[in-house]
Amino acid sequence: MELSLLLFGLVLFVSILLTPLSARLGVPLLLLFLGMGMLVGEQGLLDVAFDDFELAYHIGTVALALILLSGGLDTPVKDLREASGPAFVLATVGVVVTTAVIGAIATIAFDMPVVDGLLLGAVIGSTDAAATFLLLRQAGVA
Repeated sequence: MELSLLLFGLVLFVSILLTPLSARLGVPLLLLFLGMGMLVGEQGLLDVAFDDFELAYHIGTVALALILLSGGLDTPVKDLREASGPAFVLATVGVVVTTAVIGAIATIAFDMPVVDGLLLGAVIGSTDAAATFLLLRQAGVA
């Protein structure tokens, strides 16, 4: 138990250190977090085994709620009004297009049923808008 808490604290500390490093290198923070997750995971350097899917679901839900809360609190109302049109298009048309494209590629490349390909596309497409907004904000565009 103590080792788990130590590892969690270490990962949290490293993630805090990655934020300014991301800005200096000009690399998206999401990419650095993805790399850190790969290093920590089951096939990474630390070989952390994690098979509690219910816990992962709850952690992901809480993290998503915190991300949405932070984004809502940090965004001025004026910016919301200006960005509402493009944000709506990105969150609807962008998700539908991403779902269709990923679904078609997955169906052809992995020889899976169309429904399964579209399901994979929907999973990826629904996170596309949030990731795009984060990248645009980091680049100073939004």
